[in-house]
Amino acid sequence: TRDFTSEIQGDSAVYLSTAQGLRHDGLPTVAFNLPWDGFTPKQAVAFDGRVPATVYPPGYPAALAVTSVVAGSVRSAARALDVVLIVANLLLIAWLTARMTAHRSVIVATIPAVLLLFDSDIRRIFFVQFGWLQLHRSVTSEPLFMTLSLVALLALHGALTAAPGRARRALA
Repeated sequence: TRDFTSEIQGDSAVYLSTAQGLRHDGLPTVAFNLPWDGFTPKQAVAFDGRVPATVYPPGYPAALAVTSVVAGSVRSAARALDVVLIVANLLLIAWLTARMTAHRSVIVATIPAVLLLFDSDIRRIFFVQFGWLQLHRSVTSEPLFMTLSLVALLALHGALTAAPGRARRALA
């Protein structure tokens, strides 16, 4: 067996570098210049390895930086977040399904979570498409976004199914 390492996909280098910048300098910076940042090579060199992150939002890198305090490094933090977020997302999907089906069956509530786990992550021939597990194994912001979206959906469901007076206050 070999140690599990989070996969580095397109945006991963930016996320890891921004998390390093947040951890060491307290600023959302990257160690390299990206074509769409708009800095000339001379300007990028003048930043001395701390080029401002102008395109990617710092939410996921901030989560990596905070987790890295406990995990020891930014890459270890990415691995730890991947594990925590896959469990959280599976539980949230099962919980959302249970609430949508009025808790009629535990089996029905677990079907979407099981399908997500056992759906093929093989890349398609014509489309570059990542499966659910592939996203959770990569250093990407999507798993954190899914968690926040599922929490928001559960909160909305709770607000809409609450007593009429409570629902009006929640949506106001």
